[in-house]
Amino acid sequence: MRCLGRSLAIVLFILIAPATACAFWLFNANRVALDANNYKNALQNSFAYTNLMTAVIQNFSSEETTPRQAGELFKKLPPDAWATLSSKLMRAAEIDQRINEDIDALFNWINGKTVTPEILLDFTALKQRLTEAGMSDAMTSLVTRLPRCQTDQITAITDFKETDSFARLTPCNPPGDTEKNTMKAAFTSALLIVSKQLPDQWNLLDDIINGQPTTPINSPDNNHVDLFKLNQFRSAVVLQGRLLTLLFLIPVALMCLIVIVTIRSFKALFRWLGVSLVVSGFFSLIPVFILPLGNSIGNRGINENGAANLDFGEATQAITVLVESMVQSIINALTLSVLLQVAALIIVGLIAIFISVLILPPEDELGEPEAVNSVPAVA
Repeated sequence: MRCLGRSLAIVLFILIAPATACAFWLFNANRVALDANNYKNALQNSFAYTNLMTAVIQNFSSEETTPRQAGELFKKLPPDAWATLSSKLMRAAEIDQRINEDIDALFNWINGKTVTPEILLDFTALKQRLTEAGMSDAMTSLVTRLPRCQTDQITAITDFKETDSFARLTPCNPPGDTEKNTMKAAFTSALLIVSKQLPDQWNLLDDIINGQPTTPINSPDNNHVDLFKLNQFRSAVVLQGRLLTLLFLIPVALMCLIVIVTIRSFKALFRWLGVSLVVSGFFSLIPVFILPLGNSIGNRGINENGAANLDFGEATQAITVLVESMVQSIINALTLSVLLQVAALIIVGLIAIFISVLILPPEDELGEPEAVNSVPAVA
């Protein structure tokens, strides 16, 4: 009977580790994902600003709507050139304030304080800088960041006219001053054209809800996001936040079953409890080594398939940029939070094992036959 109880206890012990790991990661993932500060911190870095600038310029300089195909010139810019351009045109303080207000509005909506989230990007200051006379310094910095021009590229710059399509040019750094001035003038003209395409305010929610779907609304394959789907998402977030706390009851229940089937002393209790906590703690560390790989694969999937799976209208690329930055911030905060809690879990487990060593083993219980024979005779 005792052998059967220990066998069952071992099976329950094996289940405790994955149950504890799932409880820790899911609970912390929900807690970190619903913390507005993580999203605010995600966008307070130059990488996010550069990508957001790229998304804004490319969204509003598409080939179909922009005169002289101005967008073609920006599609060929290397990443370091985009970093230079964004640092000159987008002020970090202004973006921080606007995005923080948008994040607060989003979480007010999730918490049920508002009916719809008001997610706005104000381009008034950006449009003004695109038309300022002081753009010469920014264009000089931009051109110097470009790779050296080849012979055919220099020829295209020399022959470029003010009415030509910008698709004829390849962004590069020519050796001659005349060609440099032509390239800087081309970028200045292209940015001026793009500034006329930009609205004073860009309401991302309107693009998400009112963007043209790629399939008919009544089609079962339609992935277009509407207000009804957004409210469904909010309800799911609120519900799962209330249910995930109950996950910790699973390992607690398994430990209680072990107590019932095999534990008969405090020494055994602390020994089983300590080993369970230590093993569960180390098992919970496994996702720490998997998350960076999963994040890399997820970002690649968003970049390659995001626009095809969901139609956000003109907001698609900007939403992708924001999601990538926020996911990275959530993973960093989630990993740190779990590491601290798992460290505490392992320490408590080691303390429990140490206590089990200090407790003296119980005296052997009398077997059933000995118990019967030990009954004193009646005089």
